[in-house]
Amino acid sequence: MPTTNKTLQIMLVFSAAVLLLPFFLYAHEVYVLTPEEILHGLVTPPASPTHVMMENFSQFMFWAIVTGIALPTLFLMSLSRRIERVFTPFFARTRKYALHLVRIGVGASLLTFAYAGAVFGPELPLQGVFGAYSSLVMAMLAAAGAAILFNTYSRLGGALLLAVYIGALFGRGAYVFTYIEYAAAGIFFLVGDASAAGGGATWQRIQKKLEKFRPYRFLILRVGFGLSVMFASIYAKVIYGTLALTVVEKYDLTSYWLFSSFSPEFLVLGAAIVEFLCGLLIALGIEVRHTAVFLAFWLTLSLAYFQEMVWPHIILFGLGGAFFLYGYDWYSIEGRFFKYGNREAVL
Repeated sequence: MPTTNKTLQIMLVFSAAVLLLPFFLYAHEVYVLTPEEILHGLVTPPASPTHVMMENFSQFMFWAIVTGIALPTLFLMSLSRRIERVFTPFFARTRKYALHLVRIGVGASLLTFAYAGAVFGPELPLQGVFGAYSSLVMAMLAAAGAAILFNTYSRLGGALLLAVYIGALFGRGAYVFTYIEYAAAGIFFLVGDASAAGGGATWQRIQKKLEKFRPYRFLILRVGFGLSVMFASIYAKVIYGTLALTVVEKYDLTSYWLFSSFSPEFLVLGAAIVEFLCGLLIALGIEVRHTAVFLAFWLTLSLAYFQEMVWPHIILFGLGGAFFLYGYDWYSIEGRFFKYGNREAVL
């Protein structure tokens, strides 16, 4: 019987992914467009979401109903005690490896930034963001990456990462919120690592105060990751929807049979909704493991299809994998309200 339930759940996850496929467009627009196309997308007013919705009302309602059925069904199946008992031993063993994936994902990302001479993504060159201080920031990224990756003074590495993020925020404004997971990662290591023990009395007092926030570090990381996905969907697919529309038209995505029944504008709107929903689920702590797998699957397809650079996505795979292994922290909705006794919520 447990095998039957497990098979049924896998089939449901797969079916949900297929049903949501026509809506999903995960390519980071600024990675696959030329500077001229990006400039055009930034200055050209996007189509009104309300207008697009009304123009495709029947399709919108159909997929809204499908999603409205698939997500609650998946959620209810995840609450099955039998399924929980099947998966609990496995995830109880894997949870301890989540921190290692966070460390690898964040540390490796920062080292590639220093090597590439850009911060967060290729559209943010260090020289363009930090000007005369670019060499200093490059050194900070390299030091932070090495400290975090090799677990040597990770707390200092987190502080350096947070400082770089704040500097980029002042340099490039609200756009940097699309990378807010890096700020969350900086806080994660700043408050949650004790490898930097030692130092003077002042540093000891600072560490003791930071340690008080240690229980919240996965909450901070999860919410930061979810917010970055949500903000990216709004920024590039709603506020500057012409960017995503240009990607659809440039790669002629609606020529594929799976997308052929949709207008380009509707495909962009659907992608924005699904991407926002995925970020919201992770931020709230609902279906975290399923959503992490869903995002990783489509991110992999996006990288393969659009031939994007891999290095800006290392952190997404690292954090996504960490959430899959770690599951639900105490401050997530499922981790707090949908656990059985002393047993952790699993799916």
